[in-house]
Order: sequence, then C-alpha cells, then structure tokens
Amino acid sequence: MNAERKCAVVAMPEGGVYVMRIDAPESPEDLAGRRVVTLLEYGVDEGRVTEIVPQRDGLPPGFAVLRLFTQADADTRAANERAAKALGEELSAGAAGRIPGFRLHYARLSLGKRRLFVRFSASPARVPPDRLARAFKRRPDFSIDARQLGPRDIAAETRCAGECGRTCCRACMKNLCRKSRAAPPPKPATRDFGTCGCLKCCLGW
Repeated sequence: MNAERKCAVVAMPEGGVYVMRIDAPESPEDLAGRRVVTLLEYGVDEGRVTEIVPQRDGLPPGFAVLRLFTQADADTRAANERAAKALGEELSAGAAGRIPGFRLHYARLSLGKRRLFVRFSASPARVPPDRLARAFKRRPDFSIDARQLGPRDIAAETRCAGECGRTCCRACMKNLCRKSRAAPPPKPATRDFGTCGCLKCCLGW
C-alpha cells in the first residue's frame, strides 16, 4: 500500500499563506515548523512550514518546497537586506516628489532577488495606481510588489496593544469600525480609541 502523499502549508514573510507540493529530500514530518526555501511564480524565496496536510488537487503549478533553509541562505538573506535598504532609499527619493507624505515602512528582496516587496504609507487615503507606477519605475532585473498601508496596518506593524494586551483591531466589531471611520479620533490613543483610529475592541463588551 502506497503512503499518502503530503503537501505543505507555508507562511511567507509578508503574511501570505500557500499550499505547496513537497520536492524537498527531507520527509514531510521533518519540515513541519521549519524555515524552508520555496519556489513561487516569481522565483526562489523563503517561508516557514506551518502545517503538513494530505495532497490535494488543484495546487498552483510550480509552487513547491525545495529544501530546508541553510546557513548559506541566511548569508544570502543578509546580503539581500542590505540591497533592499539601498533600493528602498532609492525608491523613497523617487516617490518623494510624486506621492505626498510618502513614508517607506518596509522593503525586502526575495531570496532569489527577483521581487522587491515594498510597504509604504502616504497622506492620500489611496494612491492612484498610475501615480504609483510613475513613482516605482519598472526594473529589468526584478519586479516590485508595492502596497500602501492604512492606519490599521501600521498599528499592527508596530504591535500596538490596548490595556487588554491584544493587538489593535484584532477583534474589532464591524459596527464599531463604521462608527470610528465616521468620526476619526485624534492621535495618540485615547480612552476610547486605539492608535489605528478605530474604537477599542473592548467597547463591544
């Protein structure tokens, strides 16, 4: 009787979660909870296996766990962090004159150097895609995944927590969110409002 084939649930550094086939020489059980090197549509990158599940149909073609993350990969990541910092400064300089209130929060170059992940905030509620395209010019050697952060994203990024100890907006009720958007509070946080601008979750109780 053939053993049941397994696949891996992999969490990526930017928060995405993918189900991938396993091409690694290690057994699926040895991969659980470990940092691994993966293959995605933009090339090689790193992630962490959160769960091993039975093989399923309809997996994205080309998405795979290749091997465990090694010291050589850690050295590559360190070099990529330095390159991402320099690229982020270059992008910030280019965007400063085109996007009011531009602030770079995060820049990461994928392990295979084929995609630059950029997270930023700006004064407009939403930066139009055409203005974003002009600010972040296409590059021949890598693509850019640029996303604008809102107040909640920034609060979560800084791990802001209320008196209850929970990260801001983790359990905020929809009706409370609507009320807080209608009347944005001042910053810093007050008795009723968190740093993200929403009413505190505990008010629902």
